[in-house]
Amino acid sequence: MFFLSGLILFNVIVTTLQRVPHANGTTWTYDDPYSFSSKNITIRVDSQGNDSVVVKGDAGIFLAMWTAMTTIVFSMIGFETVSITAAECAPLRSTEAIKMGTRKICIRVFTLYTLCVLVVGFNVPYTDPNLRQIALNSFGQGQNSIYILAAVRNNLHGWPNFFCGFFIFCATTSGINSLYLSSRILHALASIREVWPENSIFQGIRARLERTTWGVPRGAVFVSWLFGLLAFLSTKKKPTIQLGRLATNSVVSMMIVYAIICVTYLRFYICIEKAATGQIQSLNHTAQDLSAYNRQNRHYPYKSRGQWLKACYGILGCCLLAFFNGWRSFVTPFSAADFVASYISIPVFCFIVVAYHVKLDGWNPKGWRFKNSHELLQPPPEVVLLEDRVGSLRLANNTTLFARENSLPVLKWIWAWLK
Repeated sequence: MFFLSGLILFNVIVTTLQRVPHANGTTWTYDDPYSFSSKNITIRVDSQGNDSVVVKGDAGIFLAMWTAMTTIVFSMIGFETVSITAAECAPLRSTEAIKMGTRKICIRVFTLYTLCVLVVGFNVPYTDPNLRQIALNSFGQGQNSIYILAAVRNNLHGWPNFFCGFFIFCATTSGINSLYLSSRILHALASIREVWPENSIFQGIRARLERTTWGVPRGAVFVSWLFGLLAFLSTKKKPTIQLGRLATNSVVSMMIVYAIICVTYLRFYICIEKAATGQIQSLNHTAQDLSAYNRQNRHYPYKSRGQWLKACYGILGCCLLAFFNGWRSFVTPFSAADFVASYISIPVFCFIVVAYHVKLDGWNPKGWRFKNSHELLQPPPEVVLLEDRVGSLRLANNTTLFARENSLPVLKWIWAWLK
């Protein structure tokens, strides 16, 4: 966060100093002949590097914006990190730490990312040849970073090397976090016997992945670490494209997972609404207990505004990105490798769903049913005390906003969102 804040300040200062003068002043990248959005998009180039397929007009503007949005969303994969570490959260049920952590991470990432892109846009035009990425699936190098280009274009020495070093450090820490998360998920799957086939070979692998030494699942960590060797593909140009295709396939798979999570929440939301009104026969609670399922109750935990609408938005967004992320592979000449990398996850997911129903319900699709239940009796509903909602502002004097006794609650509320 501090580095991104410094990066924003750096670009503001560079824009203000104007070490390389321009006719239109500090806003030259947003004025004619440039604009706020790209006026076209180059899809294919020939062997000499000249543009061969260029889409202009409104279609070009839309496709360029969609490609930029896809790149941004794909780079933000990983918000589930907060929920994976829930087991280490001691005050999980009292202070709603997971909800606060998720909200603060989202707000900080979105705010800082937007500001970084906005201010660096004053120093680098979108027509810079180093920013043009024709390959559908690939990883750029240091010369493709817009922040390094901002320093180079303003004749600043030393700063590009510093940025490259810090980006490498960030990639290293991200890899360490990914190793922790992937090994944790793999160990959790190994602890569920029903997930694995009953074959002795698979059960032997499961037992080794589940085994720990001083609390550390070394087998799961080692298997997860093996995938890190794929990073060596980024050292050459052609292998980098293959690594990009693997990354695209992984991100599309995560989009499918996110969409299913949103669908699951909507099913849970309907179930909670029925429980609050006593429509579930298996719940024999009193009216006081049933009120704990009411989302309008101020004691309802993990509540936020418009959760069902956010879930619907998540389903729509994930589906659009999953179905239209590889549209460039259809442009002549058709790229079969890019098409497979972008869309193979969808039929694989459908095959898994069909195989799941065939195993449980038989071959007749008319007999397939959702395997969900309304078992809300155990455990009993949890409630959260009003004074434990650290993310909510509770004024001591509701009649006078600027009363002296309101200063301490306001400071605590601000600190809860900043710390």
